[in-house]
Amino acid sequence: MFSLPKLFRLKNENQIKLLFDKGKTITYGGITLKYLQTNDELKVGFSAPKRRFPKAVLRNKIKRRMRESFRLQYREILGVDFKGLGYFVFTTKKEVKTTDVHRAFTNILTKWKNSEA
Repeated sequence: MFSLPKLFRLKNENQIKLLFDKGKTITYGGITLKYLQTNDELKVGFSAPKRRFPKAVLRNKIKRRMRESFRLQYREILGVDFKGLGYFVFTTKKEVKTTDVHRAFTNILTKWKNSEA
């Protein structure tokens, strides 16, 4: 089974704080992306709010779907040399299908790449 490599995971608290203070936003299909262009490598984070999804099983399922959609598409849409910070937040109140998440990520990643060009 494949997973998102650890070197892509956004874990630095200072980077996350900077991202949410100065970052820009793209929203599509119930997923919001906060992003910031940096000179570092590509780092991303994923979340599903506990307030909207009280059961951890459902939150984890949503985050897994988002990570998998990102993993399958980032190379072909963003390219290998893309740099920046991104944080994806699932904002819809109901669970969505994997195909809907995949479609939303296609749109969001395309907009992210075009906004930095």
